[in-house]
Amino acid sequence: MAAKQATLKIPIVTVLPFDPVRHGLIASYARPGGNVTGLSYDAGGTLGEKLLDLLKQALPRLSRVAILWNPDSRMQSFWLEDMQPAARALKLELLSFAARSGDDLAPAFRQMKEQRAEAVVAYADVMLFSHRETLARLALQHRLPSISALHEFPHLGGLLGYVADIPDSYRRAARFVDLVLRGANPAELAVEQPTKFRLTVNLKTARALKRDFLKRCSFAQTR
Repeated sequence: MAAKQATLKIPIVTVLPFDPVRHGLIASYARPGGNVTGLSYDAGGTLGEKLLDLLKQALPRLSRVAILWNPDSRMQSFWLEDMQPAARALKLELLSFAARSGDDLAPAFRQMKEQRAEAVVAYADVMLFSHRETLARLALQHRLPSISALHEFPHLGGLLGYVADIPDSYRRAARFVDLVLRGANPAELAVEQPTKFRLTVNLKTARALKRDFLKRCSFAQTR
């Protein structure tokens, strides 16, 4: 955004911004219409929908999902709004829990347990990324299956991680730079989304949580 405000002439190639249309960086994905082009991490909440879908596949009996989000992030507000249709389609009740700083994480998880949340979704956010280790620890401590688009989340103890292949996105961004340097007009270079994602499952966490999850669900049956 700072670069966009600084110049309307120098071409700007993005790598992983969240929905550049909603943020006013471009006019549309097909025809950006200005000096900004490149890649977008998520458009129209599709990543949030995918996180819910993967969580439901892993936990078919799931019904109540806690959404951990940062209300100071404009994109997080969009993301929470966009997840509602997907939640209805999957027959999931979403419970919203706000966290503006690391100090808000522990109280948020206590509230999740009080409201009988069965799992938690944490989206990618600068604040949450900074406290990803605490986030993963709290999810495991409160015996909540978790999924996140935060890098390294499952390696720290979270159940599931689903993230774009960031090195691949930077390689693709280099192609945009090459095109612009060869004379292409950024206003006419369609903005792309990542084509490669990595799904990671922490099997140790999965085994630790399986029995607790089945007991916690009101309609769980003994297997």
